[in-house]
Amino acid sequence: NDVKVLGIDIEASSDGDIALKSVKVSFDSTGNTGSDNLDDYIDSVSVMLGSTEVGSADVSDFTESSGVFSKSITLSGATTIRAEEVAKLYILVSAVGNIDSGDISGDSWTVDIDNVRFVDGGGVTTTDAGGRCRKYIAVHIGSRRASELSGTFAVHEARQGV
Repeated sequence: NDVKVLGIDIEASSDGDIALKSVKVSFDSTGNTGSDNLDDYIDSVSVMLGSTEVGSADVSDFTESSGVFSKSITLSGATTIRAEEVAKLYILVSAVGNIDSGDISGDSWTVDIDNVRFVDGGGVTTTDAGGRCRKYIAVHIGSRRASELSGTFAVHEARQGV
């Protein structure tokens, strides 16, 4: 069962429509007192645009560097956001079925959307890293109590006709 752990609003400017292509998601284990391995807590990560799943990745596909696990998740399907519209993008996690009691006590993860990649109506691909969105969650993932956070990415480079 997936749990929403992060949510942002993505707004297309009045210049035109945009099509989302990928989202880079990271999980930072800094401060954990138990396991620093993401796969001890989470099986997979999903991306939803509104109520539609548009991407997913297994935790085994994430790369780790200095305690930060990250992955650019390719998006597909209904990813177009019309000019001047705001869409809700969510990051969801699926918890492992058996989190060790030693890993629950005092552990926490920081969940980030590092960037959003999109194509505008002129075919120009842009990576927006300006609105870094961060959510600090305790290990309530296993008990499905993680909450949603809203932030904002303002996309200004869109052109007509995606």
